[in-house]
Amino acid sequence: MARVHIMMATYNGEKFIKEQINSILKQTYTDWKLFISDDNSEDNTISIIEDFCKSDPDRIEIISTDKKGGAKKNFIYLFDNCPQAELYMFSDQDDVWLPEKIEKMVKEYDKQGKSNSLIYCDAKVVDSKLNVISKSFIKDIHYSEKNEFILMNNYIPGCVMMIDDKMRSFIGTIPNKSFMHDWWLVLYATFLGNIIPVNDALHLYRQHEWNAIGAKKNSSFYKNMTVLKEKNDNSYKKGLRSKYDQNVKRLKKRKKQNSEFFRLYKQELQKEDSKIFTRFIKMCNSRYSLKSLIDFLKYFKVNNTLDNMVFASVIFKEKL
Repeated sequence: MARVHIMMATYNGEKFIKEQINSILKQTYTDWKLFISDDNSEDNTISIIEDFCKSDPDRIEIISTDKKGGAKKNFIYLFDNCPQAELYMFSDQDDVWLPEKIEKMVKEYDKQGKSNSLIYCDAKVVDSKLNVISKSFIKDIHYSEKNEFILMNNYIPGCVMMIDDKMRSFIGTIPNKSFMHDWWLVLYATFLGNIIPVNDALHLYRQHEWNAIGAKKNSSFYKNMTVLKEKNDNSYKKGLRSKYDQNVKRLKKRKKQNSEFFRLYKQELQKEDSKIFTRFIKMCNSRYSLKSLIDFLKYFKVNNTLDNMVFASVIFKEKL
């Protein structure tokens, strides 16, 4: 039985963390240990965690309560400091793991027999009270088989993934230039490792107002903008400007991550994959280029129509 170490990052999570940890305790697979890093919470999160540590000291351990500065840095800290095991998983503080999650993912990993692998399951998207919003997170984001897709879209959140020790050792550390820890791991697995899907939805992915990052959609934004436009409200222009500025920042973060990945791994990439990164970086570095606009629409579209419209405008007008 493979040893599984679970990395949980927490911050002000008192509302849901008991439910999350209890769902891990109820797993049918028992050879695991939970390592928690807290980002200096200001509520009762640390006290709740300490109670769990006292009740199950062999399987639950808090390894840090120092300030990290956000979810990404907290997970990077865990990735760097979690003790070695055969397999690793990542846990948010506000979701629910269904009882067979670890067991089914380990079984599929063993069945495939591939090292340097990332394994992931599907998830049901739920609201704060666990009412189902969507039966399949993966289908919601319109996953594409093309490698170009992953430079603009991460379809595997960290909370549904598992990686093996070989992948962790090959990566070494996750750079601060990454967009998020999970996206970096998916980039690596896509171009330099293996990805093993488990099609079952084994995770309840909770969406609520306190999420640091989640399965957010732009439908409400689009509806609000449509209403304001019909009213000829000046807020319509302000809203579009805000969306434009937001997407400039998002695209800059993607460029930073992809440029860093290419810098670190370009000698190991296949020739065709190197072309993908080169094309993306050139697209971001140009301005008023019809070719860059065509490249975006052909290769790098995201999974949201409104975002595609705004990103296309950004890519044509801005040198990022």
